[in-house]
Amino acid sequence: MGLDSVEFILQVEEEFDIIIDDGDAEKFRIVKDVVDYILKKKHPQQTDEFHDAVFKKLKNMIHKFVSIKEEEIKLESNFIYDLDFD
Repeated sequence: MGLDSVEFILQVEEEFDIIIDDGDAEKFRIVKDVVDYILKKKHPQQTDEFHDAVFKKLKNMIHKFVSIKEEEIKLESNFIYDLDFD
């Protein structure tokens, strides 16, 4: 996991008030992996409303972190290949 990834995980932990295990964080490949993890930790019911809210907030965080337009960030976006995380 590169420095960008570590810094971003720390921001996600702070923003969503969760702890992400290192082993779990290493498995994050696409944005959906992080959304699903947050939902599992915060909202086990995983309703569409919570899913959309988490995804929207995460897109905004990614946009600020790597300056990619929010509309270009998809659930299937790969952190390394699509979003230029190291």
